[in-house]
Amino acid sequence: KLLAQVEVDPAASGDSIYVKFTRNRVTAKLGPQQVSAPYGEVLDLGHVKFAITAPPSMASATFYTVANEVAVDGLRKTVRVWSRKDTDVMDIAFESEEPWFAQQVVNATIQSYQAMNLRTAVAKSVRRRKFLEARLAESDSLLMRAQAELANFRSRQALASSQTAIEAMQNNLVTLDTRRSLLEADRNTFRSLQSQLRSNQEASRSEALRALATSPALGDNPAVADLYKQLQNNQYKLDSMMTGPWAAAPTNPDVVHLKSQIKQSQGQLTSAVASHLSSLDAQIRSLGGLRNESASSINILPAMAQEELRLTRRVETLSQIGDQTRQEYQRARMAEEVEAGDIEIVDLAAQPYKPVWQTSKLMLGLGFLLGFLLGGGLSFLLELLNTSI
Repeated sequence: KLLAQVEVDPAASGDSIYVKFTRNRVTAKLGPQQVSAPYGEVLDLGHVKFAITAPPSMASATFYTVANEVAVDGLRKTVRVWSRKDTDVMDIAFESEEPWFAQQVVNATIQSYQAMNLRTAVAKSVRRRKFLEARLAESDSLLMRAQAELANFRSRQALASSQTAIEAMQNNLVTLDTRRSLLEADRNTFRSLQSQLRSNQEASRSEALRALATSPALGDNPAVADLYKQLQNNQYKLDSMMTGPWAAAPTNPDVVHLKSQIKQSQGQLTSAVASHLSSLDAQIRSLGGLRNESASSINILPAMAQEELRLTRRVETLSQIGDQTRQEYQRARMAEEVEAGDIEIVDLAAQPYKPVWQTSKLMLGLGFLLGFLLGGGLSFLLELLNTSI
């Protein structure tokens, strides 16, 4: 009962330890090694450590150590374990002549089993945490690499999103086609006006001039507006001189001069139309070139969009895997901190207050019966062997 803080190295073999008790100290001797300490302090003999809590009633004692395998076999032979039917509860029993020792063995056994189970569970949680920690580091590394690849791809292509670029290119093509259609329509209109201006019919030329003056493309041109105004003034003067009772002759120098100025203005307007047509042709050619370039660029955009989609999905997948692994890692850390194992002690053994079997009276009765049978049998045998008269 006074033996405490016992530690025996599993590699220790069978040996004996002589212990001497004095009033204030304990002295222990193992082979040539001898140590001494006050009561309650640990005596360190190398492979064996123990303490005596208080002075016992004897002057000396001898302790014996046995090999670890022998101790294990002895415990397995003397400790009984069974499960309660239809439950996960286990009962442990140990028989000894000393009630306190029986209690100590049972409680030490279940507490050691619980501690071993806890160590196993914690070790499992630690292995899981380390595995998830390595997986998390690997996942974060792959995610950073995937994000860098996506950023480099977008940087090389000078765009934020291939899909956005495709939409912008498509809108640009529509704009270019619309602008080109409008310019072609203007070109056709001005070619018609140019043909009318070159016509020999005065009515056709006048109609073309009115259309030209009202055209937004040339009507807003100050030079064309001045030419058309000058042409109208000269035409008005000519009409005034050629009509009425005092109409001038066609050979009149003023009439000839006005006709010359009108013809010159018409020529200048025709040249302005031709110049505008040349400008329209140049713009149409330029838009055609831009349209071809845009079409060539948009042909490679689907492949770029596919590559960007692949990189984006890889980033998203790695991000999801990283989030899941991080959650599992946090749960593993929490489990490692609060792990309690699978074993719960329902009730520790109390110290027995009576023997398992009260056999003193039974043994005494059996002794009398066995003695009577043996004595009677022996007397009867001796009587049979005696043949004397």
